[in-house]
Amino acid sequence: MTATDYLTRLAVALPLVIAVLAGLWYAAKRGWIQPPGIAPSPLLRPIATLGLGPGSRLVVIEFDGRRLLIAASRSGVTLLDHSAR
Repeated sequence: MTATDYLTRLAVALPLVIAVLAGLWYAAKRGWIQPPGIAPSPLLRPIATLGLGPGSRLVVIEFDGRRLLIAASRSGVTLLDHSAR
């Protein structure tokens, strides 16, 4: 195999591998696929999410039959309100 053959194969294969990885990342970010090792919890279910700005959001989750309103940011998570269903 000459250097030209190697570079040609690399020029074809590398963009394909990058495209597949980008597609997997996009699908995982959209929630279409679940990354391995992260199983959804039957007790915890997100109901709604509202982005407030870069790195902060309000999230309504259902946990053990209760709905919780939490604020999530880069500095942590804070429980704002809870109600029984």
